[in-house]
Amino acid sequence: MPSIPKGQLTDKLKTLHPQPGDTIPSIPSLPNDSSPTFHINQPRQRSTNNPPPLSRNYAPTTFPFEEYQTAIFLADTGSAPGPCGTTYRHMRIWFSKDDTLGSLLTQSFNHLTANSLDPISNQLLNAARVVAVPKDQPGDIRPIAISSSITRTVGRVNLRKCKGLLNTFFLPNQFGIDIQSDAEIMVQTIRSYLDLHPEHLAVHADVRNAFNSWDRNKLWQSLDKYFPSLSSIIRFSYANPTKILFAEDDQDPTSIDSTIGSRQGCTFGSFTFCLAMHPLLLQLQSLFPSCLILAYCDDLWILGPPSDVSNAYKKWKNLYATHMEGELRDDKGKSYSPILTETTVRSHGLPNEIPFSSDGVSALGIPIGKQQFVHAYLNDKIILKSIEDLQTIQRMPLIQAQHTLLTKSICHRLNHLWRLIPTTDVTNIHGNDDLPSLGL
Repeated sequence: MPSIPKGQLTDKLKTLHPQPGDTIPSIPSLPNDSSPTFHINQPRQRSTNNPPPLSRNYAPTTFPFEEYQTAIFLADTGSAPGPCGTTYRHMRIWFSKDDTLGSLLTQSFNHLTANSLDPISNQLLNAARVVAVPKDQPGDIRPIAISSSITRTVGRVNLRKCKGLLNTFFLPNQFGIDIQSDAEIMVQTIRSYLDLHPEHLAVHADVRNAFNSWDRNKLWQSLDKYFPSLSSIIRFSYANPTKILFAEDDQDPTSIDSTIGSRQGCTFGSFTFCLAMHPLLLQLQSLFPSCLILAYCDDLWILGPPSDVSNAYKKWKNLYATHMEGELRDDKGKSYSPILTETTVRSHGLPNEIPFSSDGVSALGIPIGKQQFVHAYLNDKIILKSIEDLQTIQRMPLIQAQHTLLTKSICHRLNHLWRLIPTTDVTNIHGNDDLPSLGL
């Protein structure tokens, strides 16, 4: 991939973190829609985040020493520290026993949960350092942020207390909120549905810069109503702008405000996005009961009769723009039907910009479709890519660094694949002689 000229990397990161007042696309109109409000020639501006004041009739949530100790000792000691440099190895020493230090730290951590820190301390703990990871498309980058280990720990403890409620609230439409075997359940559901209804259509909706561009104002009502125990800790990180720190080579660090969408590197990033979007999922499902609507965070799938799916997709595009202030990318979406032809699905209203295949499609990185498609996907996207990664890793001089990338990255990708591909689909793959080399 060609290198990005100096200075342009910072500009790209700023573009990926929009600010209040920025221009956003107009709301796409629907067929037979006579609404006089937002349409093609009426661009809008991003909203300013205005969280309502928290009316609390109960004592702030507090957690004992043991809750934080458990979370810290379960955390991966290889995780990178945030701007403060504190690692989980440091924190294991802090919380090695319930002594005076442990008691004082527990009280301090509970101040985060209660959102009772002063503004300067809030800014310091919510700051995150970001790295720019190249995407496959030349010139595109994915920002990966590392926030404070302290805020990650406090967030994890708070979120774990709500695990049972998360399942009952978000299922059966949303799977991206740390449900056990979430990806496996969703992929198997899509595969089984198409096996039972090969005459139906599956469409995947892709959102542009989804996590960084949703309107935070859509979060607060659902948060305070359904998850009041998290109202204070999420206001700690989302009520006011926070800082993202980035430095290009030989340049001074740049500070970028995080005011729109999920905070980079935040424990609550997926939760806040899913919670803000969830009323839309329920509304779409109620409007199109003949369709199966599933989401893994922003990865939305609509399955059903082709006319209903096409109309549901157009409605989703309108709802998402209206409610979340986001934009769907038709050309980055995908669609698949086991037996319908492209001519047939287009005649039912599928937008021409959405790619269509009658061979197969990938969902959450897993191929679904005819065996030839699955084999080609495994060979080109998984086996050959993994071999290329292994060859790259061999250039690293430190064996420990090689081992870290193998165990923390490549192995996870392969394990995800082997759990979800039926065993009949991994036989007779071209290049199968290379499979033993991937038994890492």
